[in-house]
Amino acid sequence: MKAAVFHGTRDVRVEDVNKPYTRKGEVVLEVLASNMCGTDLKTYQRGHPLIKEGTVMGHEYAGIVVDSMNPKFKKGDRVVGSNSAPCMKCYLCRKGSYSLCPEIKKTLVGFTVNGSHAEMICVPSNIAERNMYTFRSSKPEHIACAEPLASVIHGISKLDLKGDETVAIIGAGAIGLMFLQVLKTLGARVIVANRSEGRLEIASKLGADLLLKVQEDNTEKEIRNATEGMGADIVIEAVGKKETWERSLGAAREGGKVLLFGGCARGTFVSFEAEMVHYGERQLIGSFHHEPESFKKAVELIERGKVKMENIVDRKIRLDEISEGFRMMEEREALKVSINP
Repeated sequence: MKAAVFHGTRDVRVEDVNKPYTRKGEVVLEVLASNMCGTDLKTYQRGHPLIKEGTVMGHEYAGIVVDSMNPKFKKGDRVVGSNSAPCMKCYLCRKGSYSLCPEIKKTLVGFTVNGSHAEMICVPSNIAERNMYTFRSSKPEHIACAEPLASVIHGISKLDLKGDETVAIIGAGAIGLMFLQVLKTLGARVIVANRSEGRLEIASKLGADLLLKVQEDNTEKEIRNATEGMGADIVIEAVGKKETWERSLGAAREGGKVLLFGGCARGTFVSFEAEMVHYGERQLIGSFHHEPESFKKAVELIERGKVKMENIVDRKIRLDEISEGFRMMEEREALKVSINP
């Protein structure tokens, strides 16, 4: 079968590889859609500490079961799976920190086990058992967004939303637009700040209450101006750059919260004025990955049409066009590219 194999930075090749086979608890899928994301692009650009040469990339997927050794799934089922599953037994899992389970790395789809940028994928038994669901009405490329949406839901769960807060999202990429939609279902007033007018137009269609066209050096000022000089109750950094991490803090009001969601490059250090945290009582909150409950909610929200992906998955390509997919993402010509093998 054909698969996109990682060989190093800027070296991903579509090659013939062996078809996967099932062992106890596993499920093999014919891939219907495998979406490309920011993590894929970063891995392509600079590698990733977990991925090795020869690994098939891809971790946002939906497919149809062609072989199953798991009693939960049968041949012909249309399913969407996560890229990971916590062990539910370790110290961090017992504390409820499922997204930080150290066992996740052992079977992380697209990184430590072969991924979904391929004609077929074998879903590990722990993921099939705890983090995979059948779907009915959604398009495969839309339901495949359940994995990043689960991370968004996980992040929001840390904020203790009251329902009437003003939330400023910095960044209107795919993740920022998912944050927007989930926050609107929860009753928040949402400001979206971004450099691109085109992406702000999409945010408007998806229900943003206020749009701010900003540059990196005036994001804080513009958000404060839009909130009577106070700053937002909650600021969500959905870019993953040192500059926006540092400016997010000043965009939040005193006593406000900052969700640092966008992942910066390894080795990045940020700085901010200590007074804003100490005397201003601003809370800095980190967020990474997701847990089974978030993934289940993500699938439900997409299936029920509460979070729409029509404007987010805006390019579809064939597997052999994956280099073009990376180019479109790198040059910001696409929000999210879906590979339909």
